[in-house]
Amino acid sequence: RERNAKIAMQAAEYRERVGEMEAVDFRGQFAKLQARAGTAYRKAGVQAGTGTPLRVLAENANEAAKQVQRIQTTAVAEAGRHREQARHERVAGQLALLTGQQQAAAYRTRGQADLFGGLGSLLFSAAQYSRYTDIGQIG
Repeated sequence: RERNAKIAMQAAEYRERVGEMEAVDFRGQFAKLQARAGTAYRKAGVQAGTGTPLRVLAENANEAAKQVQRIQTTAVAEAGRHREQARHERVAGQLALLTGQQQAAAYRTRGQADLFGGLGSLLFSAAQYSRYTDIGQIG
């Protein structure tokens, strides 16, 4: 179970790294898109830094920021699920260990009770034998 927990923790760390890389990749792609849009405005003879083109570029930037936030939130949530799985594996392992220890203790107790019960039967039989031999009934 500890091995499964370590694997889940590694998966969580990996998911966070992948999320960071996805966000970086998205930002790079968005920067290219934004640059192409600005170039298209300028080629059309429109100033990209004023009026409607500026609002469009600003809106695109806002949407891009939201998308980056969604990417990061998804990565964090998935990493959290992996960490929760790791905790679950550790608790399940500890529970299995405790259950095994309890069973071992129960078997030891039962074995000791059987041993003392057998010893009691042996002593009772020895006492009976001794009584019969004293009376002269046996031997």
